[in-house]
Amino acid sequence: MSTSVSALASTSAGLLAGLPELQVDGLCDDDARALLDSVLPWPVHPRVRDVIVAEARGDPPALLELPRDESDIRKGQGA
Repeated sequence: MSTSVSALASTSAGLLAGLPELQVDGLCDDDARALLDSVLPWPVHPRVRDVIVAEARGDPPALLELPRDESDIRKGQGA
């Protein structure tokens, strides 16, 4: 960590001390699949979809950012 980043982290920690925290968990696999299916404009083999869901580890932004290019998804299908 660089000095400026370290100093910023220390300052931010001090400013945020005492504020309530909210633990945000990832999506369960069923919900992650549903979210991924909602943004994919083409069908994806279920095994490929499961790999994407597993690699995203329930992180919604990761699921939304992954399927930007059909060629990237098809690479996982062996096409």
